[in-house]
This record gives sequence, C-alpha cells and structure tokens, in this order.
Amino acid sequence: MKFPVQTLAKGMLLMILISTILSFRAIPVSASTAQLSAIPSTSPVTVPNQFYVDINVTGVTDLFSWQIKLYYNPTALLWTNVTFPPGYVFYGKPVSIGGPNNETDSDGTFILLTVALQGDVARFNGDGILCRIYFGAQAAGTSALNFSRPYDDWTYLQNYDLITILAELVDGSVTTQGADTRAPTEISIYVDKSSLVTGDSVNISGAINVTVPNDTPVYIEYWTGITWHSLATTNTTNNSYEYIWMPSEGGTQKIRAKWGGDAVYYKPATSEEKIITVIVSEAWLKIQPNIKVLFKDNPKPLPTAPFNLNVTIENVTDLYRWKFKLNFDPVILEALNATIPTDNVFGADHEFDYLIDNVQGSIQVNANSTAPTGGFNGTGILCQVTFRSIGYSGLKDDLSYAETLLRFDRTATNLKNSTDTTIYVNYEEEYGCWLGIYSARKAVSGITLEAPAEVKIGSVVNFTGQVTPTGVGTHVNVTLRNSTSSGGAQQVLAVSETDNESRFTFSWNADTLGTYYFNASWAGDEVNDGASAAKTVHVVEEITPEAGTDYTLYIVIGAVVVAVVVAIVVYLKKFRHTRGKLD
Repeated sequence: MKFPVQTLAKGMLLMILISTILSFRAIPVSASTAQLSAIPSTSPVTVPNQFYVDINVTGVTDLFSWQIKLYYNPTALLWTNVTFPPGYVFYGKPVSIGGPNNETDSDGTFILLTVALQGDVARFNGDGILCRIYFGAQAAGTSALNFSRPYDDWTYLQNYDLITILAELVDGSVTTQGADTRAPTEISIYVDKSSLVTGDSVNISGAINVTVPNDTPVYIEYWTGITWHSLATTNTTNNSYEYIWMPSEGGTQKIRAKWGGDAVYYKPATSEEKIITVIVSEAWLKIQPNIKVLFKDNPKPLPTAPFNLNVTIENVTDLYRWKFKLNFDPVILEALNATIPTDNVFGADHEFDYLIDNVQGSIQVNANSTAPTGGFNGTGILCQVTFRSIGYSGLKDDLSYAETLLRFDRTATNLKNSTDTTIYVNYEEEYGCWLGIYSARKAVSGITLEAPAEVKIGSVVNFTGQVTPTGVGTHVNVTLRNSTSSGGAQQVLAVSETDNESRFTFSWNADTLGTYYFNASWAGDEVNDGASAAKTVHVVEEITPEAGTDYTLYIVIGAVVVAVVVAIVVYLKKFRHTRGKLD
C-alpha cells in the first residue's frame, strides 16, 4: 500500500510504454533544448470563478511520451479537471493515459499526469499544448504553478527510446482575489470495524451534508506519519459515498475523507479522523490440498466418485470453537457430507454438526471443544468435507473439465478461543481453494428401428435395428416399448440382446386395428451415452396402395400384352385354316 509515489509513477509509465517500444527504430536525440511551461488563462481570478492552465511545449523533437508533476496552492485553488483540447500534441493518435492524480507530499499538493503514444505512429515535433488543467479560485491569495525539480525525476519529456529530451522548465503563477462567499460544508466518515486482521476488509462510508451531483469525487487519505497520502478516490451516490478497504499491512492506520467543494456554491470539507488497528495474524484457515486436479489420470463419467478435502488450521493459539461456511458452484459440485477424523484438533472431546444446501451451494460446519480447560495450539485438521463433481464447464485435453472456487463465507466463518474471543485468521487462496476437475465425456451413440409402416391385421410384424456405430453396444439389451397415442405412456413389449454386430430383432403380433407408436432404446454404458429410435405402425384390414402411385404405365403395359396375345391367337387360327385348305 505504501509505495513511494515516484516509484508508482515510473512503474506506470514503464507499463504504458513497454508494449510499444520494441516496434520502433532508434534515432538520435535532438541536441536542441525544448521548453515546458505552465500558462494560466487569466490572472487575477476573482473567487469563485474558474480558469485553466495550459501546459505547453515548444521546440520539441520526436516527442513520444511525457509526464508532469505540477504543484499548486490548495488554499487558493481548487483543482477540478484535466482535458486534452483539440489540436493538442497527440491529437487523433492512440495514447495511454496515467492519472491525473491529485496528491500531497512533503513538498505540497500536486497534479501528476502521464501520457504516451501507442503503436507505430508519427511522433510530435514543434510547438503545442500537452494538456489543459482547470482550477477554481476558492480564496484570495497567490498560487505558484511549479513543475517538480530536478527535471527528469518527476517531470520529463521522452522520445520513443525512453530517453529524456532536454527541456527548460518555465513555472507559472496566478493571483486570486475577493472573498469566498461559498457556503461551508461538512463530510462525515464511518467505519464498520475499528480492528481487523490483514486480509480482512473494512467498510468506509459517509456523506456530504449538502446536495451534490452524483459521482462527485470523495478522496480517502491515510496518514504516513509525515503527511497525508491518497488511499482511494470514490464517488457519491445521493450525497453518500462508500469504499471497502482491505489492508495488506499491520499497525495503526489513521484515515480521513474529504471533498473539494465546487467553484460556485460550496466550500470543501475534511472529515474527522478514524483510527483502525490492523492485526497481522499468524493463523491460517486452509483447504488442503489447496489446488487439486482430480481424475485427470483416470477420468470417469459424471457424476464422479466422491473425493475428500481437508479444512485445516495453522499456527493457531487457544482454539476452542470454530465454524465455517464454504460456498461452491452447485452446477459443478455436490456436497455429500462432513466428518471429523480421529486426529482432528479437538481429539475425542468435541461436539460437531453440519448443514448442506446443494441448491444454493453451501456447506456449514460447526464444532467446539468439550475439554474442561484450554484450547488447541498449533496446526491441525478441523474436518473433512466430501464432494463429487456432477457437471462441467468446458473441455480440456479432450476431457470434460470444470474449474471452480470453493470459497469461505467470511460473514459465517469465525474461530473463538476459550474466553470466547475472536481469533483472527488469514485465508488461503482468496478465502478458499481452486479445484480443477476432469471427467470423461461419454461418446455419442445411435440406434435404428425398421418395420413396415402399414400391416394387415393378424400378421406378424418383424422389427430390426442396430446400435451404432457398429461394435458399440454388442451383447447389450435393447428395450421395445409401444403406446396407442403419440406421446402417451408406453409399455415394455420385449427386451432383445444385440449380436456381435450390435444388431437386434423383435416380433410382434398385429391383433388389433389401430395406430401404434414403437420405441427402441438402450441405456448406454460407462463410455457411451444411450440412444433411442421411434417407429409408427398402422394395423389395417387391407393394405392400401401407397398414396400418390401412378398406375397409368402399368395399364398401358397390360393393354399391350393383351393386344399381343390376341394378335398371336388370331394369327394361329388363320395359319391353321390356310394349312387345312392346302392339305
């Protein structure tokens, strides 16, 4: 949390630039000296009017990035905004922007801003404006507008090689006049806890006592022992603000909140100070193993076999009772039970219960020692929780895969000592642990069912079919069902075992007129999903020709055949008659 502002600024610029510098070719740095200046739009300025300060550069060559740190008098001036007016030095080009940050250090209050070009674009040469900083006059006085020194420490111009471009710094100043007629205001601050352990969070909230626009900035600061530094900037909603802070260092922290007022109606205000004690706990609540990849070497279909996770405590002192609530994704995991092994921290002297909610995805476990005196000291196991995987979120290595977080619910998890005092703990892996769960995907299978669409009453109907692909589902049972209405309840007619080619047959007596709906199915196995197929059969008194058949050709052929036969008969008769005369 307490990194030097200079380190943060340099690191921020490095991150902005490091992705772009590799694509540029090197060129020499100009030997001429540029000029960097702060020019106010007007002076003097009457309270509570606004004005702006242009940050200008002249005589620059190959400008790729820049940073300014500009000090001002916060008693006389209220900083409000930073803009990049049309035509500024990087106008129309892709840029990365760091800030602006409004900070205070041992030298005073300042604006810090970093801008860098992105990609292979032309750099800037000549004279231009870097940015425009807006202020409001809030009290009579004078404010210097000074760049930080030495040059190239906080304030600098750079080319694409991150080599500093020589520049002269020209400071500015502004005079403010007139009485501040703005109304005084107040800002409150509240914290929901005055002490917490590292890794825990504290809610910081409050309100401004006048009506302000939504998204009005509120600045939360902490005391370094020398000066106030920015902790966070949050915004108002209905005049109120809120910020959740998770300290990373132990010790006593002093914080406050402030807002800057506005340029016309309201003066700025600073809240009272709040003291927060941050305790560095040596106790750790963990799920072991912390990162667990399950079933990758021997994947099984879902749901998987049960697996156990141990909830452990490390470096605890005088542990007498504990409870935790563990949240999980109920689409991926199902909690089965919780047990306390014989080597748990309380041994045989304990009371224990648990509650599972597989709809919402949680398991809550509670235990307390029944020993007459003292609690547990050291490291040990609290309990063992059993899960199984019932779903997956994607594919990985051609297997079904689910990555999910088991997370301790901080509001329902606590440890107490023998005097019923809370024991502060740290939580592994952001309150819980990650599980990577592999399981085998079942292969897709199919099944066919063949039979005549229409049969005569009293006949035997032969059904044939096959489980596909061939070789899947050999010597397995296929069940034939039927019903007398589409979508109606079906009854089992027969079960047939497939042969070596996954084929099957059924016979059925068509004894009653009507329409029958048949379904053949197999249940699948460890590596194949099941499948089903449907067939509709009509039992009729007489089989009718298929609708739409054209018999014209058959009639013509029949007529031709008859004509040929008649012609042959007539010829034979004439032949015999002629032969008789000759004889």
